[in-house]
Amino acid sequence: MEMPRLNIKQVLPQIGIRSSQCKMEMTTTQGEVHCKYTPPKGVGWSQPKSETNPYESRKAYGARNNKDYAAERAEEGISKLRQGMSKKNADAQDMIKRGAKKGTNLPAEHAKSDMMAKFHPSKGLEMIIPPPPSFQVTQKSETTGQMDPGSYETTVKPADAFAHGKFTPAQAETYIKQEGSIDRWITYGEYDRRA
Repeated sequence: MEMPRLNIKQVLPQIGIRSSQCKMEMTTTQGEVHCKYTPPKGVGWSQPKSETNPYESRKAYGARNNKDYAAERAEEGISKLRQGMSKKNADAQDMIKRGAKKGTNLPAEHAKSDMMAKFHPSKGLEMIIPPPPSFQVTQKSETTGQMDPGSYETTVKPADAFAHGKFTPAQAETYIKQEGSIDRWITYGEYDRRA
């Protein structure tokens, strides 16, 4: 008679934890300053006025408005597109004429010329003399009658004295990720290796 053997399979329980950190969110308001200025004036009183337009001068240094910037980028894009098409056509014509000759490696030559053009830009220094800004001056000044000294008012709305905060506390939750178990059974002869 074969000897009975006790087989035991044990699965340990596992505990999982879900957690979130606490958060503190602060909101503040900013103060506001409003100014109201009434210039001095009088009956028949005027003063010289000057208007300056520095755009053409600043444009020489790279400043652009949206219209000029878009126009220049469009022109540059079309120019580069034409240069690229011309380069590709020239490379294709060169490939047609010399590609089948023995000992030529045109793709490598074209790649080398492209790299040389990128890594060895043309040398030189371009001197830029910006045009002067345009001035327009109205040279007329006269005063008659009583002067109104005008006014200058400043209104300040301060920020709130307290900051508003929202606190979210930390949370932790445990759960049984895997339940434990102990299985037992009896086999005759040898232990059950599949356990």
